[in-house]
Amino acid sequence: MITREQIEKATNKYFEAHNIKDLMDYGATADEGLNDISEPYAEIINDLNINVGCHEAIDGISDGKYDISIELPESNDKVELQVKAWYTADEVAEDIFDLLELCGFAK
Repeated sequence: MITREQIEKATNKYFEAHNIKDLMDYGATADEGLNDISEPYAEIINDLNINVGCHEAIDGISDGKYDISIELPESNDKVELQVKAWYTADEVAEDIFDLLELCGFAK
């Protein structure tokens, strides 16, 4: 089982390695000129040794809000999250913990 602390450490490491303060430079998968906002989630989960299948982001209900979906083949789950571009490492770590807890990977 993965702990909240491991997720926070992996998320902070990702944000530091990519020099990211928040996700304001990210957007929907189809947006040109912006990074895919589902990519940090997928890469952090992969860094936790959990295989991620397909992942994508679509525009949400208003500016800066996105709906992302992430497939976790090991548990046959496809999880959908609502995320915001102003999320920092703390909010991303919390989302990932909730997602992995829901799928039985975290406690």
